[in-house]
Amino acid sequence: MTIEKLRTGFSLNFGVADITLLFEGEQDHLVPCCSQTLLDSDLFVVAGRMIGHSFLHGGPLLPGISPAIIHVLVGGAIETAEIHLKDCPDLDQRHTIQLVLYRTKCQVKQLRCGIKETKIWPFITEREDAVKVLFPRASDAEYGPEVILQHIVWPVAESDDDDDDDRLRPEVVTRQIQFLREYIQKATTDQLQKLLTFWTGWEVPSKSLQVKIWRGRFFKASTCSRTLMLPADILTMGDFTSTLHACANTASTGFGLV
Repeated sequence: MTIEKLRTGFSLNFGVADITLLFEGEQDHLVPCCSQTLLDSDLFVVAGRMIGHSFLHGGPLLPGISPAIIHVLVGGAIETAEIHLKDCPDLDQRHTIQLVLYRTKCQVKQLRCGIKETKIWPFITEREDAVKVLFPRASDAEYGPEVILQHIVWPVAESDDDDDDDRLRPEVVTRQIQFLREYIQKATTDQLQKLLTFWTGWEVPSKSLQVKIWRGRFFKASTCSRTLMLPADILTMGDFTSTLHACANTASTGFGLV
């Protein structure tokens, strides 16, 4: 079996000639065949050996493999692989995926009309880099804890010398601030996105994130003023975390939905 046979198939002689494909699909979008028989036979191990030895001895290479497959092969995460429509060998499934675009044709047309009204259409159609600026990838946005913390305007713990009964004690303000700092520093990217959405109505950190503290047991947010209200009555980090998770998870049923 040669390197070329890995792509075009090889013969298994059981009295008749038969062709078994290890890879299927279009050139530059070839993916491994999803055959349990091939897996059980360790034929992909054999293919890997052939690829390695052919490279070491200056032999032919194996062109045409999908970049998404190569991304995962060399250690990349499946979640970060960029999959092209042509990476789907099944034409019926590919047609189903294409239907998603056809179903949104009218919505896309309206978006185009709205953008054209702002007079920036010639700019984004003439410069490919401008499209990336106008429509940034969410995965490229900075959701790191330090970035978010730098944008927060923290409340100031006022002196308790005043006899005002409505004023929170400085130690209460300090405690809730510390709880939020610790939460942000330990949160996952998904948790930070949900927090920002609950806080501002958007997943991208705003330039000014306001924090206030109120007498209560639950978190509140004013997305217009980008203000997060921390409940003063929560006394432990565990309760703070679980309550904030519960509140932040409601963001998907609020802002932006009709």
